[in-house]
Amino acid sequence: MKRPRDLFQDLVQRPLDPSVPLVMKRFTVRLIILLIFCALPMAGGIGFRHMFLVLTGVNAMICVVWAVLRRERPRSAGLTHWDEALVMTIFWLTAQLSA
Repeated sequence: MKRPRDLFQDLVQRPLDPSVPLVMKRFTVRLIILLIFCALPMAGGIGFRHMFLVLTGVNAMICVVWAVLRRERPRSAGLTHWDEALVMTIFWLTAQLSA
């Protein structure tokens, strides 16, 4: 007979790669910092939307450069900087089209 803990472990799906939780935490921290900078009042009154566009675009480019420097594969089992760049690009495109 299985213990309740073993039954729970059977129900929980484990990620394909052990780096997935690490990348999700890194992405969450990056997004929180980005949103904090967007919300800060800047001299000249750039505005949240414009600042969000600039920071997500720059962040996507930095993720691509970092992925190239680390020679990460775009299609791997785990999450990589390519995936972060894709999500940042989607955020940028969504903000660009929402105006």
